Amino acid sequence: MHSWNPRTLLEEGANLLTPALAGHGFVFRHVRSGMGSGGDYAEGRMEALPRAIDLHFRNTLGLVRYHYGSSSVTHEHYMKHLGIADRCEYPRYSESPMDGFRHLAHDIRAFGADFFGSAEKLVVAAKIEAEEEAVKALQWQISASGDKRARLMAREAFRCGDYHNTIRLLTNLRFPEELSPSELKLLSIAHKRKSGQ
Repeated sequence: MHSWNPRTLLEEGANLLTPALAGHGFVFRHVRSGMGSGGDYAEGRMEALPRAIDLHFRNTLGLVRYHYGSSSVTHEHYMKHLGIADRCEYPRYSESPMDGFRHLAHDIRAFGADFFGSAEKLVVAAKIEAEEEAVKALQWQISASGDKRARLMAREAFRCGDYHNTIRLLTNLRFPEELSPSELKLLSIAHKRKSGQ
C-alpha cells in the first residue's frame, strides 16, 4: 500500500528506476516538494554527472527531462528524435502512480544507449526542442501582444479602402518582423494608394 505523499511516491518511483540505471553511478536526490495550483507535487533528480534525469511527480510521474552537461531534452522529444517514440512505454495512462516509473525504466533499459554513451543524439534533440520551444514562445508573445488582432484589423481596413489605418496598424506591431510576405505586399500597396489619394 502506498502513502499518497508525492515525495514518498517519488522516492519509491526512483527506487524502481535504479535497476535500469545500474552500473552508471546514478543517485537520487530530492529537489523540492510543495503545493501548487494542481495540488501537492515533488521533484527529484537521478544524477551521475554530467548526466541527470529530472522527475516531476504529482499524482503520477509527469515531466521527465534528460540532461547531459548543459543540454536537456524531454523524454518525449528525445524518444521522437531517436525514432522510437512508437515503441516507448512512457508516458502511458495507468491507474497506479508507480506504473509511470516502470514504463520509464523500460524505455531507459531499451533505448538508453545514447544517453549512457556519447549523448550525441541527446544534444541534437535538445537543440531542436529548444528551437521549437522558442518558436512557440514567440508565437505566444505575438498572440498575447495583440499583433494577431491588429494584423486582422489591418486586412479589414485595407479591404475597406482605409489605407491610413492599414499602415498605422501594420507599422505599430510589437513584432513587425513576423509580417508575412502577403502582409508586406499589402503594406506596400497601402502606402502607394495612400500617396495617390
